[in-house]
Amino acid sequence: MNQDLSLLDRFAQEIKAYFGEEVTPGRSKHSLMLLGALLHDIGKPTTMTVGDNGRLHFFGHESVGANLAWEAAKKMQLSNAECHWLRKLVKYHLHLLPMITQDEQPTRRMIFRFFDKAGDVGVAIALLTLSDTLGTYGNNLSRELWRRNLTAANAVMSAWWQDKHVIVDPEPLLDGDNLQSIFGLKPGKRIGKLLSALKEAQAAGEVNSQEEAINFIQSRL
Repeated sequence: MNQDLSLLDRFAQEIKAYFGEEVTPGRSKHSLMLLGALLHDIGKPTTMTVGDNGRLHFFGHESVGANLAWEAAKKMQLSNAECHWLRKLVKYHLHLLPMITQDEQPTRRMIFRFFDKAGDVGVAIALLTLSDTLGTYGNNLSRELWRRNLTAANAVMSAWWQDKHVIVDPEPLLDGDNLQSIFGLKPGKRIGKLLSALKEAQAAGEVNSQEEAINFIQSRL
């Protein structure tokens, strides 16, 4: 299985630089990642239930765990930036699963939505997911499941380091002023929602020009 990790070799330098970045002066993402790996399932004990079939469930453990991780980080006197980073890691650590469980390649829309929530912590989540899978299944890990995990991680890293301005954070084709002048809209939450929908459509590759952007907004109205 470890040999298959060669798929990610092309990002070796980027990954090294990423974890070397300091969230707070003197403390790097690498140290936070190690702490996050310890805490990512901290919400499981308080959310554990037993199903009718006897199986254990931990519904919502990621949200509960995110708050517990925040509290733990505060007790350790970590900075607010570190607490936020750690909280995101725990809260969204399951958000790669939809990409892993489907048969097709992860779509651009899925990747955009993932990073829209996780931000730059998404890279750490991708690697945590690989580690968690290896730790959970051990020698019982099937090659197919491992392949799906690697495919999802590769898609996420490719988007972050190679197509960031296309998939993760596309340049807006329209802004709030455009929506007010072209469509006569008044400032407010509606404009924000329309621009968010447009950004996702751009990231998904469905809108590629200003004309298409105008038509997209018109269809939403």
